[in-house]
Amino acid sequence: MTSTERPGNSMYALLSDGTTVSVRDARPGDRERVLRLFTGMSPENLRLRFFTVGPGPGAAAADRISSSGGTDDVALLALMGDEVTGTAEFHRSSEDPETADIGLAVADAWHGRGVGTLLLEHLVHAARAAGVRRFTADALTENHLMLKVISDLGLRTARRFNGPEVHCTIELAQDEPYLSAVDERGRTADVASLGPLLRPASAVVIGVGQSPSSIGRALLNNVRSHGFTGRLAAVNPHAEAIDGMPCHPSVENLPYAPDLAVLAVPAEAVPEVAEECGKHGVRALLTVSSG
Repeated sequence: MTSTERPGNSMYALLSDGTTVSVRDARPGDRERVLRLFTGMSPENLRLRFFTVGPGPGAAAADRISSSGGTDDVALLALMGDEVTGTAEFHRSSEDPETADIGLAVADAWHGRGVGTLLLEHLVHAARAAGVRRFTADALTENHLMLKVISDLGLRTARRFNGPEVHCTIELAQDEPYLSAVDERGRTADVASLGPLLRPASAVVIGVGQSPSSIGRALLNNVRSHGFTGRLAAVNPHAEAIDGMPCHPSVENLPYAPDLAVLAVPAEAVPEVAEECGKHGVRALLTVSSG
């Protein structure tokens, strides 16, 4: 579980493809953004999640998730900006306080990127802290993605089949197989997160000066002349082109989000430019500013 805590009971975490999302508890004000997750799901994925189709179950889930709280009902969200990419929840059994039933949903566009596994890791951590010792989950036997997420956790799991459904019991003891699986997922995410920095498919140099002695201009020329084959752009608000390379007034004006931005701007401008890069979706920064 590769994550970094930040204020407000929220943390940044890496998905298996190196993408950074934030994970936090669901709040009452989240109902509409959670509802957008479910209304954006295909009919087939809604059926796999709720065993039926139609808007009713999604609306009820949004109500339940946004009103969860305490140690008996916990709901977590994974977010990219304001978009909910996935939800995970557990609800403690009234008959057995050491058992809780879980639900998991991932936005269609985020399947296969480790959102569900990441959320379940955090849910396991929260459940153990609350005294829960096992999860139960019901799924359709054809819901291979959900069953794979459960089996890949590394926790001891028992399955009981009943017609088209399967009932899973997941023991939350953090034994060696589970800890090893968490470590391996963390290493995979760490390596993937370095891809935009070390192997960018696209790059932008920000602060390309018109003077031949400009550091930004030298960097741009070096990138162009040393075999970089990806998409390349330059940013200078005071020039339309430098050395034949069209210039954009800011990173926000680029028609795409580069993997890597090289910042050759004055030191005092770095925070503002870095924030612009983040808002535009740039995945890695390299700063060469003096001071």
